[in-house]
Amino acid sequence: MANLLPQCIKCGSPVTDSLEDEIEQHEKIKAGSYIKGVWTCNDCVIAASQGQEKGGGWVTRYYKNNK
Repeated sequence: MANLLPQCIKCGSPVTDSLEDEIEQHEKIKAGSYIKGVWTCNDCVIAASQGQEKGGGWVTRYYKNNK
């Protein structure tokens, strides 16, 4: 089933916006959001917002380049 799901633009993990807690705990599918035409898992959004990305973060760079 994971092959049918969209992938996070940053880490490539299968991602969805509707996920049961039990499934997410197995860490094979991640919860995330579809924003401005791309899927991003919550883990990557949190990492970017906490400044763990160099150069302003990939999310900022992506959205600036794809308005």
